[in-house]
Amino acid sequence: MKDALSVCLVAIFSLVIVTPSYINAASSPSVPFQKDSSPYGIPYSEWLKNWWLWWIGIPNNEHPFPKYDPKTCMVHQQGPVWYLPDVEPTGQLTHASVKYSCDIPKDKAIFFPLSQSSCWLANPEFKKYSNKLASNPDSDQDLKTCAVSPQDFTHAVVRIDGTEIDPAKLDRITTNFYNVTVTPNALKGLFDFGPPGTSRGIADGYALFLPPLSVGNHTIEFTVTDHLAGPMSELIKRDGVYTLSIK
Repeated sequence: MKDALSVCLVAIFSLVIVTPSYINAASSPSVPFQKDSSPYGIPYSEWLKNWWLWWIGIPNNEHPFPKYDPKTCMVHQQGPVWYLPDVEPTGQLTHASVKYSCDIPKDKAIFFPLSQSSCWLANPEFKKYSNKLASNPDSDQDLKTCAVSPQDFTHAVVRIDGTEIDPAKLDRITTNFYNVTVTPNALKGLFDFGPPGTSRGIADGYALFLPPLSVGNHTIEFTVTDHLAGPMSELIKRDGVYTLSIK
């Protein structure tokens, strides 16, 4: 009888220990997808394109930026990958710091850019590099210069649930060319997206792309410093704490 009682107490004690670790998702962090992979049958680099189409396609009145309201977390989300917002300084600022919380359904991969740049033919930023408005080999090269060159150097520190991710696993990627559509109700206050319409574009940058996290609470902390090249050389720093509840 005493032995049976001991076994029962051990079993109950084990449950007390195991259950909180499950609720708080204390398992080891996911290993990010790498740029030579094709998550869900789509090349890694094209997920940056898909993120951009999500980001620019959200109407201004529903957009996470600049308030980073948790209520916007579910806006325009669909498919197997859940997108999180970018962190960007506004105006003449060179530093942005964001805290953001989000409820995410289980079995969803997570993607967001740590540092990115995009250019398209109708983007006013592109006029600094070219006056071409038609798609041709010359304008394609100018688009690459516009999207890729500003990110001369990027330093990133990323932690998931307190564990730092190896920087070597944070790959720089460049998308294929794709069509960028600016809607009449596009995001305002970040920078000028240009007139409504569709034009050819390309994106480049570093991203964090995680397989689905375990059910429970997770924290992603990151600090990114970009050295923007060119005559207006400057350091841009962005940091964030994303608290994710996987349900």
